[in-house]
Amino acid sequence: MALITDLGVDGNGIAQPKLKNRWRINFLGIAGDPDPLRVQAVTFDRPKLEFAEIVLDRYNSTAYIAGKHSFQPTNVVFEDDVGGTVTKSVQDQINLQQQIIGNFPAPRLPAAIGGAIYKFAVRAEMLDGNDLVLEAWIIEGCYISSVDYENLDYTANEAMKINLVLRFDQARQVITGVRVNATGGAGV
Repeated sequence: MALITDLGVDGNGIAQPKLKNRWRINFLGIAGDPDPLRVQAVTFDRPKLEFAEIVLDRYNSTAYIAGKHSFQPTNVVFEDDVGGTVTKSVQDQINLQQQIIGNFPAPRLPAAIGGAIYKFAVRAEMLDGNDLVLEAWIIEGCYISSVDYENLDYTANEAMKINLVLRFDQARQVITGVRVNATGGAGV
């Protein structure tokens, strides 16, 4: 009879997987606020990276190389609280994005200065169940590209949600995990 410690590809047991429900997210500089916003996010899509495909056609063959990379927009869903914490932060950020031209002495700002005024960062951390960060995504140059406040419904019995689509410039993945077997004890 095989034990769980005998399973696995290399005979060292099964490595403990990261769990989808152990994470936290911080918004840094959203709506120009220097304090990080920590709110009740329900779902968050980790960044998706895509490389443009460059086709090299030759006499009797085709080869492919990677072109410029780009990140796809990411989605985050919040539970809307009765105190309006999430709604207020989202609305302040949207106002900042809409009023980028006209609130300043110069009629038009250079793009670099304009982006620095309204863009923010996100730090999403995957946790071990306590406070040990196993993996983090640092997402920079973010702005809200769309917001959905959802519909109202007399027949529903769930929390209101706010769905955001974030567009961003760059994302970095930081892996700080530890090797642990699913049955307990550190891995080899």
